[in-house]
Amino acid sequence: MSYKLQMPAVKGMQCGREYYTIIVPFSLLPKLFYYNEELVPAELRAQRELNERRVPEIASYILHNDDWVFSSLTATVDGDMEFLPASPELPDVGVLEVDMNANFFINDGQHRRAGIIEAMQQNPMLKNETISVVIFRYEGVERSNQMFADLNRYAQKPTKSLNVLYDSRDPLSQATGEMLRRIDLFRDYTDKDRVSLAARSPKLFTLASLYEANRYMLRITRRKLREFSKEDGEKIISFWEAVIRHMPLWQAVGRGDMKPWELREDHVCSHSVVIQALGIMGSYLVNQEQWEALKNLEEIDWRRINREWKGIIIAGSGRVVNSKPVAQLTSIFLRKKLGLAISAAEEKQLEQVRE
Repeated sequence: MSYKLQMPAVKGMQCGREYYTIIVPFSLLPKLFYYNEELVPAELRAQRELNERRVPEIASYILHNDDWVFSSLTATVDGDMEFLPASPELPDVGVLEVDMNANFFINDGQHRRAGIIEAMQQNPMLKNETISVVIFRYEGVERSNQMFADLNRYAQKPTKSLNVLYDSRDPLSQATGEMLRRIDLFRDYTDKDRVSLAARSPKLFTLASLYEANRYMLRITRRKLREFSKEDGEKIISFWEAVIRHMPLWQAVGRGDMKPWELREDHVCSHSVVIQALGIMGSYLVNQEQWEALKNLEEIDWRRINREWKGIIIAGSGRVVNSKPVAQLTSIFLRKKLGLAISAAEEKQLEQVRE
């Protein structure tokens, strides 16, 4: 006697191949769809090796949000499978019968599956939640490998700027968005889509660099993010308003006296690494709101040809380098220029780049 697993399904067709969409309770994911290919060579696997570090992040996303959402998993069935239409009038709606001895292999979504299972271990109430699964017939390893490649071929993560723009869960993203709405220069000259600016871009800043600067300024940790307050948002706005007051070059762009690309071409003061360095520097001022020190920003020579920038943000090739260590070093340089205290170790760092 052959036992069958029956699941309500909707049938579709792609390139002459039937596929079926089913709805699966979370509780069935570890029993029905499994990932057991960790020890199989890459050329024989149907997907990438599981990245264990991603699993807790996905589990945390489920456990700490009340409006999480997941796209469908994609799987293949190796075994007997038959689709039974509900009626002649509804030939594409019915029941998918799968032999109980068949194997279900996930082609895309193994990290979602693992994250869901980990979340259920911490909150068993999640077992009744559901996820959609797209089912194809198994046609061998070569076909499964091709499916994985095709499913991921055109997948593209949104840019950091777009993530900040659309993330309503992150209070720092929301505070950074409010900053743009309230500060005219940022509202008019911040690119909300890209993480880098084209040579002739009409923008001065990217949303991603401003977000990172704010993160550095408030020294954001997970705990700090959970405790983020309206006062923190006001500190961000107050700081950047003070910076803008003492940035004549930024003001010149705001008045229309200089084109954004002209400023970026000849000066470094709007480059992402400098924006982040300003945020790091701001972390030494923000709690006391000692904005008076920012007046000395007016005395800094922001021209790219200023030899002081060489070895700090200007590499030997003459290009501006954007990295966290460079932003940290630049912040030390800015603090010294503003007359703020720096440690002996920080002074040594500046001396070393000038040797």
